[in-house]
Amino acid sequence: MKACLLFDWTGTLVNEFKVDKNICKKMEHEISKKEKITRKKANKKYKALLQKFENSWEWYDYTLHSQIFGIDWKSVQMSELSNLRLIADALKVLTHYKELDYQIFLLTNAVEPILNLRINYLEMGKFFDLIITSDTVKSEKSTGKHIEKALKFINVPKSNVFMIGDNIEQDIIPAKKLGIKGILCKFGKATYSHTKNNNKESHLYDPDYTISNLKELYNIIKENQ
Repeated sequence: MKACLLFDWTGTLVNEFKVDKNICKKMEHEISKKEKITRKKANKKYKALLQKFENSWEWYDYTLHSQIFGIDWKSVQMSELSNLRLIADALKVLTHYKELDYQIFLLTNAVEPILNLRINYLEMGKFFDLIITSDTVKSEKSTGKHIEKALKFINVPKSNVFMIGDNIEQDIIPAKKLGIKGILCKFGKATYSHTKNNNKESHLYDPDYTISNLKELYNIIKENQ
């Protein structure tokens, strides 16, 4: 019986570290120009906004941040698309399971307008049967709402569903709580955070598998069929 693969985006399929780091700097630059304040003050203002949205899906919503400060979000995003980098073997793995007619879903904390720009730039939309963003469920992944929505469209038993992501709090914990196998990706530093957020539950839920390369999915999925 075939499986359904629920992929995280940032840090699992795509390295966006440089992109998001540069975008945050550009946001601060635009705030500085717009409000005629120093970059240091702009930095404090933007970080204060992010801290306000800490542990909520709005933390990831560049379009909302830009609207609040009166910034053209699209031009800022477009300027950094060339810095997107695919994780090693991401296209090979996605192509492999697409050709086998597996269900492939993308679950991400990104919001739809931002994700669409990045997916279209990388020409990756063809791989996903369903994409669930944080603005569609009004929640970040740690709540489990992304997976709950995905389950409504999955046509295989839960035992054949795998959540594949690089974050214990956002990917593994909600999967385990909902009875889904969690595969933790250990690819190194691939996610940029302009502020810090932590979940104290991380020590309570261990992933079913830990991988250091996406190609390791081949044996894991095969042995669970």
